[in-house]
Amino acid sequence: MKNNKSIVYFDIESTGLSRSADRIIELYMLKVNADGSEQEFYSKFDPHPVEIHKEALAVHGISNEDLIGEPQFRDKAKEVEDFINGCDLSGYNIVGFDIPMLFEEFYRAGIIHQFKDHRVFDSWYIWREFEPRNLTGAVKSFLNEKFEKAHSAKHDVLVSKRVLEAQLKKYEDEYESLDELDEKMNKERSANLDFSGKFIRVDNDIHINFGKHKGLNIEEVFDKDSGYFKWIAENDSFSSDTRIISKKIYAKLSS
Repeated sequence: MKNNKSIVYFDIESTGLSRSADRIIELYMLKVNADGSEQEFYSKFDPHPVEIHKEALAVHGISNEDLIGEPQFRDKAKEVEDFINGCDLSGYNIVGFDIPMLFEEFYRAGIIHQFKDHRVFDSWYIWREFEPRNLTGAVKSFLNEKFEKAHSAKHDVLVSKRVLEAQLKKYEDEYESLDELDEKMNKERSANLDFSGKFIRVDNDIHINFGKHKGLNIEEVFDKDSGYFKWIAENDSFSSDTRIISKKIYAKLSS
């Protein structure tokens, strides 16, 4: 299907995962014009005063020292905006992460960019639309069947069993044991102290993973806002396990 507009494919690397608090440190954009010609934009950015989280460093390998002398995003904000103006946008999960990060950087540079004026083709959303990540989609993908009796408990279990067996066979060259597969699949969640990941373990410390204190360890939070843990423990909008953990933290740090 021919596109009569230019489309900009782009990806960012950042200091961390907070779309509002973190900063873009690397941006690459490839513009493919309707006539097939291409243009590129690439820059690294100094995120000062924000430091790169060690979890982000482990992913992209860019350190704070690597960015000394690089421009700040605001120095090239107008150039970035000019590059994408009038174009479609595409990338992987840009709706969930890259576009919100770009909006925040533009805003800090005094630009309110109207992303709603762009057509956006996010590969993650297209994939999810046409190959849904639910049991119906899994049956179609791994068993090449149509799921006729969704949400009957027994039928769902029997089909789930067949799906897992098909997955284990398809990906058997990607893991050496079920222990290795379990570790791969649950690596991110293994740091969670509660089911929702409101409290996580980072090295030997417990950190807050949401809200106004996200990224801080519990001792730092307790020192300046000890009532925060009591508020969580008494707030029934949080799950029971989160409240129990917060109550234990409050009791321990208060003693």
